Amino acid sequence: MDVARGLSFLHGHRVIFRDLKAANVLLDSAFNAKLSDFGYAKIIPGVDPSHTDPIFRTRASGIEGYLAPEYLATDQLTSAMDVYSFGVLLLELVSGRRAVQQTESGIEDNIVEWAQPNIGSRHLLDKIMDTKLREYSHEEAYEVVLIASECVGEKAQRPRMRKVLSALEQLRPSLVPATASSSSAPVASSSTTHELSFRTLPQLQCPPSTIVSSREALSPPGCCCQVI
Repeated sequence: MDVARGLSFLHGHRVIFRDLKAANVLLDSAFNAKLSDFGYAKIIPGVDPSHTDPIFRTRASGIEGYLAPEYLATDQLTSAMDVYSFGVLLLELVSGRRAVQQTESGIEDNIVEWAQPNIGSRHLLDKIMDTKLREYSHEEAYEVVLIASECVGEKAQRPRMRKVLSALEQLRPSLVPATASSSSAPVASSSTTHELSFRTLPQLQCPPSTIVSSREALSPPGCCCQVI
């Protein structure tokens, strides 16, 4: 849920993360998730990508398995790409599989293609869920899989991240902090930020303990992001 909140926050500030993957999600000592590494992030001027998908062309960059198919085909970058990547991340979490992994025969198996035949029926949920998971709510797990399915669906049918966040909050309201909102989110800045710099984003106010650098993600709470 922290990752969804972070992406929703970025999209609300005209930023497309562009490189969501498991390796870019950091956990602090309390297991709060924070986004890190903004090297591929893009600022989309003049529009709010959380409401409108701008047409922005850029050379496809990122990790295979997390990239939306339309981005690979057209180089058109929209917030829907982040939504797709988030869906892949959800599938990884519930299944224990990698976004792309080799089968015993040496063929690369994409997690979206692997999961799709088993999505849509509660009776097939066990085919998706990680066998190492012991006690969990089958109903909640099924809802999470459905959310992931919507995120990796056709571009025009994908929900906005604010809708995804809302769905997750409704699913587990007990996990939502009383102060949580789309305007304050767990986002970690990177010391190797190239295309996105917080110098160019003075409107991003850093709430304490929610925005930290990747080097200090496991340090004591505090806001390490400063606009200079």
